Amino acid sequence: MADSDSGSEFSLMSEDEMPVQSTAVDEEDDVPAQDATDCDDAHYQGLEGKERYQYDAHVMRIGRYQSSADKKALEASRRDMHAVFPLTEALWREWITDCRQKVVDGDDRLSDDTASLYRTAVGDYQYVDLWKEWLEYMIEPEHERMEEIQAGKAQPCTVSGVQRNAKRLRVCFAEAIAATQYHVTKSHLVWDVIASYEEAYMKTFPTGENFARLKQLYMERLAICHAAIEDTFSRFSPLVTQYCNQQYEAIMVEANTVKQASERALAAREPFEARLTFSSNARGAFSAYISFEKRQRPVNHDVVRTLYERALVIHCLDAALWEEYLLYTISQTAPSPFEIKALCLRAVRNCPWSGDLWGHFMRATETHSYETWTPEDVYKYAMDFGAVEASVDELAKLFVAKGSYEIRRYQREPNAPSSQSHLRLALDQLISILQTKFPDGDTQFRLHKFAAEAHAAVLKDIESARKYWEEPLKKRSAEAEIWLEYILFERLYGTLEKVQAVFKQACFRVGDWPDRIFAAWISFEQQHGTADSINLAYARTRHQASVLASRLDAAEAEAQALATVEEEQRQRKQAKQQAAKALKKDIQKKEKMEKRKQQEAVQDETQERETKRARQDEPKSTDTSATGKRDKKACSILVSQLPASITEEAIVEHFSQTGEIKNVLVVRDQDGSRKDYAYVEFAEPTAAEKALSGGDTAILGGETVHMHRVSRDEDPKTLYVCNFSKQMTEARLREVFSPHGKIVSIRMPAARSDRARQFAYVEFAEEAFARAALALNGQPVEEHRPLSVAISNPSRKKARSPTRRTRLERDARVLFVANFPRTAEKEELVALFGQYGYLKDVRILKDAHGQSKGCGFVEFYAEASARAALALNDYKMGDRHLSVVTADPDKRANAGRGTRPLAEDDTLQRVLRVTRLPEHVTEETLRKSFAEYGEVVKVKLFGGGGAIVKYGDAQDANRAVLGMHDRELDGQRISVVSAQRSALDVSGATASLSAATTTTSVTHGDTSTPASFAVPTALMPRRVQRRVVASTGGRPRPRLAKHAAAASTSADTPAKVAGTTMSVAVSDTTGDALQSNDDFRKLFLASRQP
Repeated sequence: MADSDSGSEFSLMSEDEMPVQSTAVDEEDDVPAQDATDCDDAHYQGLEGKERYQYDAHVMRIGRYQSSADKKALEASRRDMHAVFPLTEALWREWITDCRQKVVDGDDRLSDDTASLYRTAVGDYQYVDLWKEWLEYMIEPEHERMEEIQAGKAQPCTVSGVQRNAKRLRVCFAEAIAATQYHVTKSHLVWDVIASYEEAYMKTFPTGENFARLKQLYMERLAICHAAIEDTFSRFSPLVTQYCNQQYEAIMVEANTVKQASERALAAREPFEARLTFSSNARGAFSAYISFEKRQRPVNHDVVRTLYERALVIHCLDAALWEEYLLYTISQTAPSPFEIKALCLRAVRNCPWSGDLWGHFMRATETHSYETWTPEDVYKYAMDFGAVEASVDELAKLFVAKGSYEIRRYQREPNAPSSQSHLRLALDQLISILQTKFPDGDTQFRLHKFAAEAHAAVLKDIESARKYWEEPLKKRSAEAEIWLEYILFERLYGTLEKVQAVFKQACFRVGDWPDRIFAAWISFEQQHGTADSINLAYARTRHQASVLASRLDAAEAEAQALATVEEEQRQRKQAKQQAAKALKKDIQKKEKMEKRKQQEAVQDETQERETKRARQDEPKSTDTSATGKRDKKACSILVSQLPASITEEAIVEHFSQTGEIKNVLVVRDQDGSRKDYAYVEFAEPTAAEKALSGGDTAILGGETVHMHRVSRDEDPKTLYVCNFSKQMTEARLREVFSPHGKIVSIRMPAARSDRARQFAYVEFAEEAFARAALALNGQPVEEHRPLSVAISNPSRKKARSPTRRTRLERDARVLFVANFPRTAEKEELVALFGQYGYLKDVRILKDAHGQSKGCGFVEFYAEASARAALALNDYKMGDRHLSVVTADPDKRANAGRGTRPLAEDDTLQRVLRVTRLPEHVTEETLRKSFAEYGEVVKVKLFGGGGAIVKYGDAQDANRAVLGMHDRELDGQRISVVSAQRSALDVSGATASLSAATTTTSVTHGDTSTPASFAVPTALMPRRVQRRVVASTGGRPRPRLAKHAAAASTSADTPAKVAGTTMSVAVSDTTGDALQSNDDFRKLFLASRQP
């Protein structure tokens, strides 16, 4: 490696001459708030007053001048802004771009205005891209001159100029490398520009000295970990081959050794770089990276400072980050005074609201005695800036720093005239300014405490110091913290008697944490007091503790009483809201029902009128039957797969070419949305035949549609599908049937709450596909629902019976289940009863609060499954035994039994008698509870916890008896019976039952008492049920049909139950005769009477 003067200038510079990252701000640029004096425009006027220190005001003014042609005013506004604030990279680019437009050939690019702007810009932040552009700006003409020299066209003055400028450029190179070389991911941008210049210079002047400089450049670069280290090594190899091939192996071995060490360092830092990338340069990611570098031994301070600079480019407004960087630089790197001043100035220019940063700046100027900055200058600059006045905390920090400086200045010249009075005045002024700017003052009273310490410790004036404690103790007299701080102050500067007096005051005035005062007083007296003073402290603290405890109990009682009142008010308000909401809901429901009835009436009237008009207009030629009635289906066709955009008018226009159209019906869902098929009715059957004669497809609206015959004959390509739930969708049906062949259309009526069952028509493209899909018949596509699939044949549809199927026949598949745990879920009942057959519905009855009543209904598809499920009677579910009976709410208990005749109307059947009601229950609560079973016409409360509930339908009233009797309402079980049953006496009921059942004999010892009633075991009292089960060795027999069967074979076989012999025979009508468990209990107890 050569040691000549012309080689490696950047590595031979002294430490004092070596620039560092934060010293790019020139001395003349760090004077605060310089005016733009280079603008001679009479119309230009800089910002004044507080506006001068508002960032947005500067940005708006620059934008205003950019849109004008006043370039000088724009230049001046930019300089005004940079005198106060740092500029962003975008603002610098705009400024530099405008400046570069004024550059002409022949200008000295190493020292012109553009180069000066670049130098100032990279001093604000570590702008790597601007460093790169600056170097390229300076090197560009040098590359052109070196190309001329290589081509042999250059003059001797050009050669000397290139060599002279090389020395000046290398000074800038050294500054750029020092500022950016430890930036792992972007430093190669700057270094590649420098390497390109040095390689071109070596090619122009191929000497050993220049190669030594180039080699040193690469070796130093390989010693630093950076992301492009492989490219650097690959770039170095051909240069060694070209200029020093005889030493290639030795040089490359040395370079590879250096490179491997750098690669290991790079591998350790790659996770941190990746975290920065994935977190978008988050503050926490930088903190972790910096902590890692600080743990390295030895610590490379330049690497740590580069990381701080990288973080500040992103988080320039983070005052804590600036303070951390500043303190690390001062404490760890032994910086120069100018470097400290430059870093402090950068910090306060970015975060002028931070009192801590201004304090560090004041101490730096006090320590290094700068010519252009003094602590008074910094304090004045901070107050002129005004940002620190936005927060009382930050302003207090600045004033404490100023007061601390005043104390140190007094201590340097304690005997100077008026020095003591100057310190007192300075401290009082700081307190006064703070109270003026913030009338509420500093809640921490930092300046008061600071002034008290200064007077006591520095001026030795304890009485004056205590005056500064008066205001804090007055405003925070109930806080233990302020009293403990004052006690500590008195212990340091006061007397024993004064400390004891303060403790006595605090004992009676502290309210937030008196225990701390009591403990501190006892501890102090035990260390410094006498026996009497210790006893006095104990007495005072114990007495005050009892007083405070009494106050606390009273306060808690008052708070509890207030909370109780508020809770009662809240509950009353909530009850009113719920009642109003329920009433509103009922009104809306009634209005909706009335509106629906009106709409249906209008629709029926309109349809009837149209039907009459159509019959009147119908020509006689269309009568095809012997009765003279027109066959509507023979005149109609079904058009499927209609485009969504097709209109009814377009359908009429297309098919009117075939014949006269009577009607077009586009099928719609319940919500009004269109389906993809429609019915077209012609005036003549021949027109329908003609429409289908050309094939089953047609072009309509630019798309192919399918046409089908509508008749009563069997359609072998269409399936009739039913027995699925209302949740079934057309898409789900298509998914189920599409594996068997191509589906042409699916016609599925919209689900309605009043339709007992759902059905659909699935049309296939071929008959074979439909026949194959018949395999789905009986398959449980939905849980517990076997699908019903058959070839569509409307002609086989059974004629409707003139009378609907009775509710009694339908309810033979419905079981009433009672006494299951109130916490039982619907799924548990489905799992339990589902083992006996397919379930159609499971419904758990709820009370007015939405809680389970412990009873409900289970409906099967098959009556045989329901009878089999009666075996679950007395089944233990949780801690309860189930009661399972066949639901029979419709048949009157005494109809046709030979009892006294009932009223001809069903008024008594629709009225329920309710007793054992809670005292606070309201008619609205009853209406809401009973409305679950049907429309409630009337509710009336009576005294003594009684009421009547009248339904509009007797069947609804019967269901309410089963669902509401012996159920809990507002915490109390109620009794619900039919008014008709209440009108009959027990003996009459007993007589009526005797006609429907076989004789039941109850034997007490030797006495046999006949009783005319039938009692299923499941509805006997629990204690009797258990005895019957124990005696028979199995479950009770709950199924009524099997009881009847058993009666024929074992009616005369007695069962012994604890000394009582019972002979029980139950007919099929037993369930019809008795309506509730209460009936059975009363009759059973009556039978036990001697």
